[in-house]
Amino acid sequence: EAAYFEVDGRHLFTWRDGDEITVYDSRCPHQVTDIPHLSLEGTTLTCPKHQWAFDIESGACIAKGKRPLRHFEHKIADGRLLAYW
Repeated sequence: EAAYFEVDGRHLFTWRDGDEITVYDSRCPHQVTDIPHLSLEGTTLTCPKHQWAFDIESGACIAKGKRPLRHFEHKIADGRLLAYW
């Protein structure tokens, strides 16, 4: 399951598979364009600027480019997700 968050002025995507959570930067690694939440279709996240597409499950770039989404270290503490950037 994918989700989109704004935290301290930064936008993030998360992917949850059971107990596993991955936290991604919403900025495209191509030209640092912020990818809006409406760009997520199924498990594919597409940058509106140059159509680089990413698999939200793995962060891998699956169209147009080669660089994956940046992921952030994180932990769960007291039922809250804490991401470090």
